[in-house]
Amino acid sequence: MTALVLLLLVQTPPGYLAREVKREGARFQVVTLDTRSIAVSLKRECAGERCERLPAAKKGALVAMNAGIFEPGLAPTGLLVVDGKELSPLNTAKGEGNFFLQPNGVFFIGADGAPGLATTSDFAKKKPKAHGGRLNGKFSKGSSNLNVRNAVGVKGPLVRLVLSLEPVSFHALASLFRDVLKVDEALYLDGFISELAADGLKPARAPEHDFAAFIVASPR
Repeated sequence: MTALVLLLLVQTPPGYLAREVKREGARFQVVTLDTRSIAVSLKRECAGERCERLPAAKKGALVAMNAGIFEPGLAPTGLLVVDGKELSPLNTAKGEGNFFLQPNGVFFIGADGAPGLATTSDFAKKKPKAHGGRLNGKFSKGSSNLNVRNAVGVKGPLVRLVLSLEPVSFHALASLFRDVLKVDEALYLDGFISELAADGLKPARAPEHDFAAFIVASPR
């Protein structure tokens, strides 16, 4: 069994925990947010076809991370709701690529501020429900499909944001949530362009990309 190594531990303010962990030879940045004291939201600010970069998104916030896959012109591939306004509709189409790997899903913040994850089909039926901690059967432990990846996990009022600092497989990312972070529900967000900026963590790389949307969090 690979030991969990904490390289950096920060817990301030209450409800916010930023750390770096190492598992199976890869490093991950992990931010845990307790939504009872930390407000989590989605953010998108664009001018024409150009959206902001990570430092602008994080300004005044504890943490910011890119929120999902998008198309040329920075159009979100799937559902995006910001401040109660639907900027991009739910995408129930079938297709190729990571976005369409089934079951795909939706990360959302309810009207009461509580976080949730649901499959796209359940969300479309307005019947969000959990999967119970099963890894996607398409995720292979020995996969050679390695990439930097980021994801979001939900367990009760807790939101966990994760960015791998080295290329990893989907299986490695998913098993980190299940076996180390003890999170049954997690959603892959994007690949090699992913970035995270968080109080208490050193930037993994210099900001390079514009993104279609961000997950941001600040004290309530």
